[in-house]
Amino acid sequence: MSRLLNNNYNNKTNILSKSITNVFLNNKNNFRLNSQTIIACNSNNSNNYNNERLNSFNNGLNNFGRSISTNNSSINSTERKIEEIYQKKTPTEHVLLRPDSYIGTIEKIEDDMWVLSNSMFNKKTKTVEKKNAQVSETDNQSSDKSSKNKTFIQPIKATYVPGLLKIYDEILVNAADNKKRDSTMSFIKVEINPNKGTISIMNDGKGIPIVMHSTENCYVVEMVMGNLMSGSNFNDNELKVVGGRNGFGAKLTNIFSKEFVVETIDKSSGKKYYQKWSNNMSNREDPIITNIKEGEQDYTKITFTPDLEKFKTNSLWDDDILQLMEKRLYDIAGCNPEVNVYLNGVQLNYDFEKYVKLYEHHLSGSAKKEDSEELYKEESFIFGDIDERWKIGVGLSETGQFTQVSFVNSINTIKGGTHVNYIAEQIVRYIADKMKKKHNDLEVRPINIKHHLALFVNCLIDNPSFDSQSKETLTTKSQLFGSNPEIPESILAAFVKNSKIIERVAGWVLMKQKADLVHQSSTRQSKTALIKSIQKLEDANWAGGQKSNQCTLIVTEGDSAKSLALAGLSVIGRNTYGVFPLRGKLLNVCDVKPKQLLNNEEINNLTNILGLSHKKTYETEEELKELRYGKIMIMADQDHDGSHIKGLVINFIHHFWPNLLKIGFIEEFITPIIKVSKSSTQKRSFYTIKDYQKWREGLSKDQIKQYTIKYYKGLGTSTSAEAKEYFSDLGKHVIKFKWDKDTDKYISLAFSKDSSSLRQTWIKESDMSQGIDHTIKEMTFPDFINKELIHFSWAANIRSIPSLIDGLKPGQRKILFASFKRRLTSEIKVSQLSGYVAEQTSYHHGEQSLNSTIIKMAHNFVGSNNIPLLTPSGQFGTRLQGGDDSASARYIFTKLEPISRHLFNEMDDALLNYLEEEGESIQPDYYVPIIPMVLVNGSEGIGVGMATTIPLFSPIDLIEQIICRLDNVPPLKKIIPWYRGFKGTIQPNLKSYKTNGVIKFDGKGLVISELPIGKWTSDYKDVLNDLIEKDVIRGFQEANTENSVHFNILLSNQQMEEMEDLSENEMITLFKLSSNLHLNLTVFDEKNKIVKYESPEEIIDHFFNIRLEFYNKRRSHLMASLTQQIKRLSSTIKFLETIASGKLKIQGRTKQQLIDDLESQHDFGSHTPEEYQHLFSLSILDITKERIDNLQSQLNKRQVEFNQIKDSDSSSLWKADLKQLKEYLEKSQDFQKKPLKTESSSSTSSSSSSKAAKIKNKKL
Repeated sequence: MSRLLNNNYNNKTNILSKSITNVFLNNKNNFRLNSQTIIACNSNNSNNYNNERLNSFNNGLNNFGRSISTNNSSINSTERKIEEIYQKKTPTEHVLLRPDSYIGTIEKIEDDMWVLSNSMFNKKTKTVEKKNAQVSETDNQSSDKSSKNKTFIQPIKATYVPGLLKIYDEILVNAADNKKRDSTMSFIKVEINPNKGTISIMNDGKGIPIVMHSTENCYVVEMVMGNLMSGSNFNDNELKVVGGRNGFGAKLTNIFSKEFVVETIDKSSGKKYYQKWSNNMSNREDPIITNIKEGEQDYTKITFTPDLEKFKTNSLWDDDILQLMEKRLYDIAGCNPEVNVYLNGVQLNYDFEKYVKLYEHHLSGSAKKEDSEELYKEESFIFGDIDERWKIGVGLSETGQFTQVSFVNSINTIKGGTHVNYIAEQIVRYIADKMKKKHNDLEVRPINIKHHLALFVNCLIDNPSFDSQSKETLTTKSQLFGSNPEIPESILAAFVKNSKIIERVAGWVLMKQKADLVHQSSTRQSKTALIKSIQKLEDANWAGGQKSNQCTLIVTEGDSAKSLALAGLSVIGRNTYGVFPLRGKLLNVCDVKPKQLLNNEEINNLTNILGLSHKKTYETEEELKELRYGKIMIMADQDHDGSHIKGLVINFIHHFWPNLLKIGFIEEFITPIIKVSKSSTQKRSFYTIKDYQKWREGLSKDQIKQYTIKYYKGLGTSTSAEAKEYFSDLGKHVIKFKWDKDTDKYISLAFSKDSSSLRQTWIKESDMSQGIDHTIKEMTFPDFINKELIHFSWAANIRSIPSLIDGLKPGQRKILFASFKRRLTSEIKVSQLSGYVAEQTSYHHGEQSLNSTIIKMAHNFVGSNNIPLLTPSGQFGTRLQGGDDSASARYIFTKLEPISRHLFNEMDDALLNYLEEEGESIQPDYYVPIIPMVLVNGSEGIGVGMATTIPLFSPIDLIEQIICRLDNVPPLKKIIPWYRGFKGTIQPNLKSYKTNGVIKFDGKGLVISELPIGKWTSDYKDVLNDLIEKDVIRGFQEANTENSVHFNILLSNQQMEEMEDLSENEMITLFKLSSNLHLNLTVFDEKNKIVKYESPEEIIDHFFNIRLEFYNKRRSHLMASLTQQIKRLSSTIKFLETIASGKLKIQGRTKQQLIDDLESQHDFGSHTPEEYQHLFSLSILDITKERIDNLQSQLNKRQVEFNQIKDSDSSSLWKADLKQLKEYLEKSQDFQKKPLKTESSSSTSSSSSSKAAKIKNKKL
């Protein structure tokens, strides 16, 4: 195919570069040529003739004959006569002597060429089989799908003489050109008689004028058919869309023919003209001119007998020349559908679309498929008329390379040229843009896309220029085409959609990357160089040698774990053990692009260290012997993340070399996560938290206090002495992984992207009480996934998905707990707060993560938090970059926002369920705010098999919703998202919400004063720069601040006029000022179960029931607390009054005597020892009247409070809190919100996008 598409007729030069030799060029000053002499020079672009020189040619046609040619001898030769060195040739002699310059080579060549599958020229029988040349759609859809009876165009390795094909094509293109001159022309009839060796080409329409040429003194017909460089196409100031231009065409056919006859009728003059030449145009017969008969119409007919001896062939039946001539007539039919084209009496009934479909069989690869397979689907090709001059067809090329078939003014440009490039670049650019959006992780070059394209172009070009007289390549610049062929987006979009080219190109790129991956692993450098190039590898002494199968690579979680392993290896030696630390977590190799693997240093290092190759499956002993290590031992922390690292290493080996898992290639090294000790001899280790908790439940608090408990947060907590202890007893610390029949299923379940829905079910239905018994020596892969890895999946979801009740994730809850505990009303550095949080809540994930969470909890710009719980003091980030522009945690300060305690009432603290870790009480499992904070500040997160996206809603709306429920009144309206400070609109849009920015006219330009939710100011400048490149806008100026958006859009007068025709919605579409808020309301409920809700109202309903129950608990708790306070105050007052009155004698008496006296003599009632301790601890000053009056005042207040709570129900308590919160919020103008639009935006989106798209397409 590559040769076919770049076919070359060996026409390397043209008339100007070959007519005069270097001898002439070096001595040109010695020649004095008159105006009738050919003036020529060697030129790199020889077909672009100088007009003056062409005029010189035309003026000297009749006297032409003095063209100078020289041979290749040296001018200084003394052995040859001067007459032999300098010769004169007539134009005809020069053409015959140097045919390459005019028609291409006259030697036979073999090249890839397009031909018909069912030719009418049967070379075997040497007969012409006339048949219907049109294959109907019914035939294509018939039950007989065999390609043998169908007509299609296919490539063959053709043997032919390019010059012979060229002289045929010259007459054929002249006939087609006549349609441009005379629109009434209706047919082209071609008769090829191989047995006689004659060819005739006839067309109707206005012919050549039968008049005498006054200057040349001959009939015009004879001049254009029998004199070189004559014709009607020399006026370059007249724009014409014909094939002929240089005045050679038909004359070349005449010169290379034994006989050449022209017949034409000129109805305007009433004459019929007949003239004949023979012997290569050397013999001329006088023209025969007669009057036309009645009914005769204009026509022109050329009949010629090629001089086959000149082409070194015996017959037209030789080689494949007839099939090529036949195919060229199909080209003419396809390019000129308004002309009836006939070959040997058979009509070729094709338009451009039907013609292109003749190529489908080959382009689809059907030639390589079974006959029973369905042929290429028609919809894979998209056809379109760009304008009246350009018709294109675009399809897929299954051949693996770019295929083009193109025509300029009916000339077959077999090498393409500027017209093909111009169209192809538009298609490639459009597909590349689409691919970048859909597969932004793939590196796709334009050539990758182009190789999947089949492009067909039929165009008309003004005064086209070609690379040579053979006209294989168009060289005309696009600015001179005479039209502007911009492909409509509708054609491009239809092709992308129907052809699935994006998926095909992406698949090819992935396949190429996989091949590169295999190549990389199979061309690895030498082992010695490999070891030296991998940093941090501590290689086993025997690795890569004859005893490599005895070696084990210890893969550790980080450098600290590596140090622990090396300390342990001091006990057992380094001959058979190597150590390699992983940096973080290994890549999940399922569903990633091969390019990611190629660029992943960790994956490549591990592959190289182990000696693995992607070409091998490791099913044989020979392949296993090539490995540098016989086993992997994973040494990771015993926490959830450590389990995930083990799983990722298992997944890596399973994905590429599953056979290794079947032979016990992987094992794990376990270490304690908690150690308890009572004495030097009473020690116990626990390998899971659950084991520790189970042991602890069997002990009392007093017994637990007798133990020293040490939590091993990571392998780095263990000492070198402990490492040596572990490695001294490897049997106790090593568990081998074992394959079973469900291994493939469960590894895919845990890591494959395609198993996400199954993974959700697995996580929800798993028994989280299960765990691994670390006393075992072997463990199946499914057991590891179902009993250990599942806990990581669950923990990852807990970290990523918020609680329905308080809207917080664990990290946020820890920060709030520590802030409440510290009573953080004064500013503190963020870095200090994160340290305090980690200390008070047993946080195990690094203070950097806490810093980031604290900063996000304090964000207050548009699109972040409706109610930030922390105060930002310093640069916490702005809407310029979506918060990414925050300062370091060392330089910024924060404290609790005053509103925090309005939301999280302190009276609820005692009702919460506080968790415990490392023997310390930490944050509760959830707080219970007075409104659903999960809707106030929203949330986003991606866990394992789960994800959540919750937009922000107005706290005022939520308060009103709750009050309606408390009053048993249906809410007046559904709530929609609301963002504090947002000046745009938010509209329901099917199952999501559409947010729009704000754009308005301002003088001679536009002003953008708001961006849609989720788009940040700095990022939006990319959109504006793109509009500048597409000439939609002239430029823009910025007046943005850290809190507000203000872009001044600069427009030209023409751009302003176009904008004025657009509605506001259309401008929003054009300027990409909209975004969608998708709802994925997945949360943890109060039972720690994952629940997905369909609407925010459902979340409010669930929250309402839980919060109302907590108000019941709060009421009961407050009444009990007040009762206790009233009792204590009452007893204190009575005790003091008794003492003050002197009724109770205290001097010289025991404590018990005083108690007995109080209870028996003073009606004091019974009290607990603690209460009496309080009474007897009162000071002497408490007996004063002032103190007793003060206590009485407190008692009265408590009794009033008690009565108020007693008379109140849960609803009234909640309403009081909500009223207080609403009053606090409405002090800020931000919460005095304007009504938001609620109409559907779907009705306006299509019209808006269509007009805006027109502006873009026009600019493109």
